[in-house]
Amino acid sequence: MTRTYVILEISSVAFLEIALRLREAGYDHAFDEDGTVIDMHGIALRSEEERKSP
Repeated sequence: MTRTYVILEISSVAFLEIALRLREAGYDHAFDEDGTVIDMHGIALRSEEERKSP
């Protein structure tokens, strides 16, 4: 089965923070061969900051 994904450009700082956390959690398989793309299929992001009501 072939999967495709869309690449969303983000800042280097954000990429490095996400990459560090994923690698610490053992998600090395989520990175492409060059380590420049993270396939985040099934992974969601949440802010560390307290959520405020609109």
